[in-house]
Amino acid sequence: MAKGLTIVWPSGSFGIYSDLDLLVQILRNLIANAIRYTDTGTINVSCIADNNELTIKIEDSGIGISAENLDSIFEEYSQIGNEERDRQKELGLGLAIVRHCSNIASR
Repeated sequence: MAKGLTIVWPSGSFGIYSDLDLLVQILRNLIANAIRYTDTGTINVSCIADNNELTIKIEDSGIGISAENLDSIFEEYSQIGNEERDRQKELGLGLAIVRHCSNIASR
């Protein structure tokens, strides 16, 4: 099913030292999550370079995450709105993998 979303990519280029496969997996999981929870609108991917550090930011116009659920979405098997553990709604591992493979700190 095509959603007709607009995805905005960074216009610049950045050189980083990283494990390419790991970086691709992190970005794939974050962008797939944004697409999954955004029915209409835009997904914006941006990069900010500062003091030998690159921050990659992914913003979307999706349903959002309440403050009370923000910490739990990066836990293994955590899925907001899938308490019954319906296997057709994925496993809830994508953002946990992102957390383990990056320096996303618990809030």
